[in-house]
Amino acid sequence: MTSCAYQAGTAREIQTIRQTEGDDWLEFEQKVNKIYQDSQGRTDLLAIAKSVYRQPIKTPLSEVYDMTFNACVKLTQGTAESA
Repeated sequence: MTSCAYQAGTAREIQTIRQTEGDDWLEFEQKVNKIYQDSQGRTDLLAIAKSVYRQPIKTPLSEVYDMTFNACVKLTQGTAESA
């Protein structure tokens, strides 16, 4: 659950940045690729960000957090649609 809370918090922060800076997906991805070296951390960050960018930009931060947390929990429990 700690991992899910971390992922959800990261998603919320990405949405905050997105709403503040107005980046589209390609701009955000380019910024992340410039800042972080190629690693599992960068891959994970981009995976979380991609799920955020699939939502409308006006999606409230609390909804982004809840959706990410719930999706993570379902995946962890093996109840996600793709499981």
